[in-house]
Amino acid sequence: MQSVFARVQQGERQVVFLSGEAGIGKTSVVHHFLAPLHVPGALFVARGQCVERYGPGEAYLPLLEALGQLCHSAQGGQLIEVLRRLAPLWLAQFPALWTEEEAAAFQRQLSSDSRERMLRQLAEAVEAFTTEAV
Repeated sequence: MQSVFARVQQGERQVVFLSGEAGIGKTSVVHHFLAPLHVPGALFVARGQCVERYGPGEAYLPLLEALGQLCHSAQGGQLIEVLRRLAPLWLAQFPALWTEEEAAAFQRQLSSDSRERMLRQLAEAVEAFTTEAV
């Protein structure tokens, strides 16, 4: 864990995934990990949860939850513009953030784009957002 802190302090972006059995204290670990890093505007933190479902679930739900939190944060406008430019398939998942012109364009684009392409778009958008936001 300390190596992650050192890399963050040197300006290197980090993404951390934490998984484990329900009730073992994952949320407590995250709170403990983030406590010393809390500097408003200097760190982007969003959480997505995997919840046990019965029946079909939505692909990328934890990522969508985290992105939705960031889109409604103080830097949300900047993130929305990055998504609009580099990850329109992800922005398409948030209809309340669309312009009228985008609604028709998204319908055409969604029919021709694949879910696999979404991952590449998200990687590019996260890279751009974190670079531009610093």
